[in-house]
Amino acid sequence: MADLGQLERQLGELAEELCRRLRKRDLRGRSIGIKVRLDDWTNVSRSHSVAEATNDPEVVRPVALDLLRAYEPPRPVRLLGVRVASFEHDAEAEGRTDAEGPDADDAEGEAEPQLRLSLPS
Repeated sequence: MADLGQLERQLGELAEELCRRLRKRDLRGRSIGIKVRLDDWTNVSRSHSVAEATNDPEVVRPVALDLLRAYEPPRPVRLLGVRVASFEHDAEAEGRTDAEGPDADDAEGEAEPQLRLSLPS
């Protein structure tokens, strides 16, 4: 997919889905990132940290879109993903042992929302 407008719409939907999953698990993060895989299999990631941890799509979506627009993929895109990291509980858990901290699979196991895009033939 090479149309920036289509990529922006897809990224917006991915951000909504990601935030829904984060809210379901009561997670908030400060680092918002995107992953872009081009048609030549080049992988590019970009991220930005926000002042306060969030799981709000009204915060995540604009940051992800700004990252995509700043990168301006030079070739058609095969895969597009959005992520949130640097969770609030990461800082809280630093002073505790593993047994006292959050479950190991709390932030693991559920992949960042990604969309595989078919390329025009």
